[in-house]
Amino acid sequence: CSPPCLPYLGVLLTDLTFIEEGNPNNVNGMINFSKRRKFADVLMQLKEWQQHPYNFEDIKELQSILVECKVVWDDKELYKQSLKIE
Repeated sequence: CSPPCLPYLGVLLTDLTFIEEGNPNNVNGMINFSKRRKFADVLMQLKEWQQHPYNFEDIKELQSILVECKVVWDDKELYKQSLKIE
């Protein structure tokens, strides 16, 4: 898709892992620049997505609800609520 977008980080990390694990660092005693280019392509793609601004609109009602929210839960309470919702 065209920017701005939110890339799924899991796919990017999987791509980087396969590039790293599936290609040798050296070929015939020389640096494997093909591997480095593939790695750079993924990183440049991520960088491109970061260059475009997201034009979010303010939602005053939601902002006021979040600012006025005084409930602070610790990890145990959050886990309990997660199980309850599940």
